[in-house]
Amino acid sequence: VTGDLKDLPRQATCATLVSVPGITGSLQDLPAGLTTVDLRYTNLVTGDFQDLPKAANSVRLWYLDLLTGALEELPREATEVDLRGLSATTGSLQDLPRQATIVYLWYMDQVVGMLKDLPAAVGELSLRNMALVSGSLQDLPQEATSIALNSLPLVSGALQDLNRDATTVDVRAMNLVSGDLKDLPRKVTTLRLEADDLVTGNLKDLPKSVVSLNLLEMNQVVGSLEDLPTSASDVCLYDNAHLTEDC
Repeated sequence: VTGDLKDLPRQATCATLVSVPGITGSLQDLPAGLTTVDLRYTNLVTGDFQDLPKAANSVRLWYLDLLTGALEELPREATEVDLRGLSATTGSLQDLPRQATIVYLWYMDQVVGMLKDLPAAVGELSLRNMALVSGSLQDLPQEATSIALNSLPLVSGALQDLNRDATTVDVRAMNLVSGDLKDLPRKVTTLRLEADDLVTGNLKDLPKSVVSLNLLEMNQVVGSLEDLPTSASDVCLYDNAHLTEDC
Protein backbone atom coordinates (compact mmCIF):
# COMPACT_ATOMS: atom_id res chain seq x y z
CA VAL A 1 0.00 0.00 0.00
CA THR A 2 1.40 3.37 -1.00
CA GLY A 3 0.06 6.88 -1.11
CA ASP A 4 -0.16 10.18 0.68
CA LEU A 5 -2.34 11.00 3.65
CA LYS A 6 -3.74 13.81 1.54
CA ASP A 7 -5.25 11.12 -0.64
CA LEU A 8 -7.70 10.05 2.05
CA PRO A 9 -11.34 10.73 1.15
CA ARG A 10 -12.15 14.28 2.20
CA GLN A 11 -15.55 13.23 3.54
CA ALA A 12 -14.07 10.54 5.83
CA THR A 13 -15.08 10.65 9.49
CA CYS A 14 -12.85 7.78 10.69
CA ALA A 15 -9.18 7.12 9.82
CA THR A 16 -7.32 4.00 10.98
CA LEU A 17 -3.75 3.47 9.75
CA VAL A 18 -1.86 0.62 11.42
CA SER A 19 1.59 -0.53 10.26
CA VAL A 20 1.32 0.82 6.71
CA PRO A 21 4.99 1.48 5.80
CA GLY A 22 4.28 2.77 2.31
CA ILE A 23 2.09 5.65 3.44
CA THR A 24 3.71 9.07 3.42
CA GLY A 25 2.43 12.51 4.14
CA SER A 26 1.79 14.74 7.12
CA LEU A 27 -1.00 15.06 9.63
CA GLN A 28 -2.22 18.35 8.20
CA ASP A 29 -3.48 16.32 5.28
CA LEU A 30 -6.03 14.40 7.38
CA PRO A 31 -9.64 15.23 6.48
CA ALA A 32 -10.91 18.06 8.66
CA GLY A 33 -14.13 16.20 9.51
CA LEU A 34 -12.48 13.18 11.16
CA THR A 35 -14.00 12.29 14.51
CA THR A 36 -11.78 9.19 15.00
CA VAL A 37 -8.00 9.33 14.45
CA ASP A 38 -6.18 6.00 14.89
CA LEU A 39 -2.52 6.03 13.77
CA ARG A 40 -0.30 3.19 15.00
CA TYR A 41 3.24 2.18 14.00
CA THR A 42 3.08 4.42 10.94
CA ASN A 43 6.55 5.91 11.20
CA LEU A 44 6.48 7.81 7.94
CA VAL A 45 3.75 10.04 9.29
CA THR A 46 5.15 13.45 10.17
CA GLY A 47 3.52 16.56 11.43
CA ASP A 48 2.44 18.44 14.50
CA PHE A 49 -0.41 17.87 16.93
CA GLN A 50 -1.85 21.22 15.92
CA ASP A 51 -2.68 19.63 12.60
CA LEU A 52 -5.07 17.01 14.00
CA PRO A 53 -8.70 17.49 12.96
CA LYS A 54 -10.38 19.78 15.47
CA ALA A 55 -13.54 17.65 15.40
CA ALA A 56 -11.79 14.46 16.59
CA ASN A 57 -13.29 13.00 19.76
CA SER A 58 -11.18 9.83 19.75
CA VAL A 59 -7.39 10.09 19.29
CA ARG A 60 -5.08 7.07 19.28
CA LEU A 61 -1.43 7.71 18.38
CA TRP A 62 1.06 4.87 18.93
CA TYR A 63 4.79 4.87 18.22
CA LEU A 64 4.94 7.57 15.54
CA ASP A 65 8.62 8.37 15.77
CA LEU A 66 8.53 11.33 13.39
CA LEU A 67 5.55 13.01 14.99
CA THR A 68 6.34 16.18 16.91
CA GLY A 69 4.33 18.79 18.71
CA ALA A 70 2.89 19.65 22.08
CA LEU A 71 -0.02 18.11 23.93
CA GLU A 72 -1.89 21.38 24.07
CA GLU A 73 -2.58 20.89 20.39
CA LEU A 74 -4.80 17.84 20.91
CA PRO A 75 -8.41 18.39 19.80
CA ARG A 76 -10.15 20.17 22.64
CA GLU A 77 -13.31 18.06 22.39
CA ALA A 78 -11.61 14.66 22.51
CA THR A 79 -13.10 12.28 25.07
CA GLU A 80 -10.68 9.40 24.37
CA VAL A 81 -6.91 10.02 24.37
CA ASP A 82 -4.53 7.08 23.87
CA LEU A 83 -0.90 8.17 23.36
CA ARG A 84 1.92 5.61 23.45
CA GLY A 85 5.59 5.82 22.62
CA LEU A 86 5.66 9.34 21.16
CA SER A 87 9.20 9.96 22.34
CA ALA A 88 9.63 13.25 20.47
CA THR A 89 6.43 14.74 21.83
CA THR A 90 6.51 17.30 24.61
CA GLY A 91 3.85 19.01 26.64
CA SER A 92 2.19 18.77 30.03
CA LEU A 93 -0.72 16.79 31.40
CA GLN A 94 -2.64 19.98 32.11
CA ASP A 95 -3.00 20.34 28.36
CA LEU A 96 -5.11 17.20 27.91
CA PRO A 97 -8.67 17.79 26.69
CA ARG A 98 -10.75 18.62 29.74
CA GLN A 99 -13.65 16.44 28.54
CA ALA A 100 -11.50 13.30 28.28
CA THR A 101 -13.06 10.27 30.00
CA ILE A 102 -10.49 7.70 28.79
CA VAL A 103 -6.77 8.50 29.10
CA TYR A 104 -3.87 6.18 28.25
CA LEU A 105 -0.34 7.61 28.42
CA TRP A 106 2.42 5.02 27.93
CA TYR A 107 6.15 5.55 27.40
CA MET A 108 5.91 9.29 26.84
CA ASP A 109 9.29 10.27 28.22
CA GLN A 110 9.11 13.95 27.31
CA VAL A 111 5.72 14.61 28.88
CA VAL A 112 5.73 16.43 32.19
CA GLY A 113 3.02 17.57 34.54
CA MET A 114 1.18 16.89 37.77
CA LEU A 115 -1.46 14.22 38.19
CA LYS A 116 -3.83 16.82 39.61
CA ASP A 117 -3.92 18.28 36.12
CA LEU A 118 -5.55 15.22 34.62
CA PRO A 119 -9.09 15.87 33.38
CA ALA A 120 -11.55 15.56 36.24
CA ALA A 121 -13.98 13.55 34.09
CA VAL A 122 -11.57 10.64 33.49
CA GLY A 123 -13.21 7.31 34.30
CA GLU A 124 -10.55 5.01 32.79
CA LEU A 125 -6.92 5.94 33.49
CA SER A 126 -3.72 4.13 32.53
CA LEU A 127 -0.28 5.71 33.09
CA ARG A 128 2.74 3.54 32.29
CA ASN A 129 6.46 4.29 32.34
CA MET A 130 6.00 8.03 32.56
CA ALA A 131 9.19 8.86 34.42
CA LEU A 132 8.68 12.63 34.42
CA VAL A 133 5.11 12.60 35.72
CA SER A 134 4.86 13.60 39.37
CA GLY A 135 2.04 14.00 41.84
CA SER A 136 0.14 12.05 44.46
CA LEU A 137 -2.66 9.53 44.38
CA GLN A 138 -5.04 12.01 45.98
CA ASP A 139 -4.65 14.07 42.80
CA LEU A 140 -6.10 11.33 40.59
CA PRO A 141 -9.46 12.08 38.98
CA GLN A 142 -12.08 11.17 41.54
CA GLU A 143 -14.39 9.78 38.86
CA ALA A 144 -11.85 7.12 37.82
CA THR A 145 -13.25 3.62 38.30
CA SER A 146 -10.47 1.89 36.30
CA ILE A 147 -6.98 2.83 37.50
CA ALA A 148 -3.70 1.41 36.12
CA LEU A 149 -0.39 2.85 37.32
CA ASN A 150 2.87 1.23 36.22
CA SER A 151 6.42 2.44 36.85
CA LEU A 152 5.76 6.05 37.80
CA PRO A 153 8.70 6.68 40.15
CA LEU A 154 7.67 10.22 41.10
CA VAL A 155 4.08 9.37 42.07
CA SER A 156 3.42 9.01 45.77
CA GLY A 157 0.44 8.45 48.01
CA ALA A 158 -1.50 5.81 49.88
CA LEU A 159 -4.01 3.29 48.64
CA GLN A 160 -6.83 4.94 50.58
CA ASP A 161 -6.45 7.92 48.25
CA LEU A 162 -7.81 5.96 45.29
CA ASN A 163 -11.36 6.65 44.19
CA ARG A 164 -13.60 4.81 46.65
CA ASP A 165 -15.81 3.59 43.78
CA ALA A 166 -12.97 2.12 41.70
CA THR A 167 -13.72 -1.38 40.40
CA THR A 168 -10.38 -2.05 38.64
CA VAL A 169 -7.05 -1.31 40.35
CA ASP A 170 -3.74 -2.24 38.68
CA VAL A 171 -0.70 -0.85 40.51
CA ARG A 172 2.76 -2.16 39.51
CA ALA A 173 6.30 -1.17 40.46
CA MET A 174 5.07 1.86 42.37
CA ASN A 175 7.48 1.83 45.28
CA LEU A 176 6.50 5.30 46.47
CA VAL A 177 2.90 4.17 46.91
CA SER A 178 2.11 2.99 50.42
CA GLY A 179 -0.96 1.67 52.15
CA ASP A 180 -2.71 -1.38 53.53
CA LEU A 181 -4.92 -3.83 51.67
CA LYS A 182 -7.85 -2.81 53.87
CA ASP A 183 -7.50 0.72 52.44
CA LEU A 184 -8.36 -0.43 48.92
CA PRO A 185 -11.66 0.70 47.39
CA ARG A 186 -14.29 -1.68 48.73
CA LYS A 187 -15.99 -2.18 45.34
CA VAL A 188 -12.92 -3.53 43.54
CA THR A 189 -13.61 -6.59 41.39
CA THR A 190 -10.28 -6.74 39.49
CA LEU A 191 -7.11 -6.22 41.53
CA ARG A 192 -3.48 -6.51 40.42
CA LEU A 193 -0.60 -5.46 42.65
CA GLU A 194 2.96 -6.19 41.55
CA ALA A 195 6.27 -5.27 43.18
CA ASP A 196 4.78 -2.49 45.31
CA ASP A 197 7.14 -2.76 48.26
CA LEU A 198 5.36 -0.30 50.55
CA VAL A 199 1.96 -1.99 50.37
CA THR A 200 1.19 -4.17 53.40
CA GLY A 201 -1.68 -6.13 54.81
CA ASN A 202 -3.36 -9.48 55.17
CA LEU A 203 -5.30 -11.29 52.48
CA LYS A 204 -8.29 -11.38 54.81
CA ASP A 205 -8.42 -7.57 54.50
CA LEU A 206 -9.03 -7.63 50.75
CA PRO A 207 -12.34 -6.19 49.55
CA LYS A 208 -15.03 -8.88 49.58
CA SER A 209 -15.98 -7.91 46.02
CA VAL A 210 -12.69 -9.14 44.43
CA VAL A 211 -13.26 -11.64 41.63
CA SER A 212 -9.93 -11.47 39.76
CA LEU A 213 -6.80 -11.24 41.91
CA ASN A 214 -3.12 -11.04 40.98
CA LEU A 215 -0.49 -10.43 43.67
CA LEU A 216 3.08 -10.73 42.40
CA GLU A 217 6.20 -10.04 44.45
CA MET A 218 4.22 -8.42 47.24
CA ASN A 219 6.66 -9.17 50.04
CA GLN A 220 4.86 -7.21 52.77
CA VAL A 221 1.54 -9.00 52.26
CA VAL A 222 0.73 -11.97 54.51
CA GLY A 223 -1.95 -14.62 54.67
CA SER A 224 -3.05 -17.92 53.21
CA LEU A 225 -5.50 -19.04 50.57
CA GLU A 226 -8.22 -19.50 53.17
CA ASP A 227 -8.08 -15.73 53.76
CA LEU A 228 -9.06 -14.89 50.19
CA PRO A 229 -12.48 -13.35 49.47
CA THR A 230 -14.99 -16.09 48.79
CA SER A 231 -15.94 -14.24 45.59
CA ALA A 232 -12.44 -14.67 44.09
CA SER A 233 -12.57 -17.10 41.16
CA ASP A 234 -9.47 -16.01 39.18
CA VAL A 235 -6.48 -15.99 41.54
CA CYS A 236 -2.71 -15.79 40.99
CA LEU A 237 -0.35 -15.35 43.93
CA TYR A 238 3.28 -15.56 42.86
CA ASP A 239 6.61 -15.05 44.63
CA ASN A 240 5.11 -13.51 47.75
CA ALA A 241 7.50 -14.28 50.58
CA HIS A 242 4.93 -14.20 53.40
CA LEU A 243 2.04 -16.04 51.83
CA THR A 244 1.71 -19.68 52.76
CA GLU A 245 0.66 -20.85 49.29
CA ASP A 246 1.29 -19.57 45.76
CA CYS A 247 -0.19 -20.53 42.41
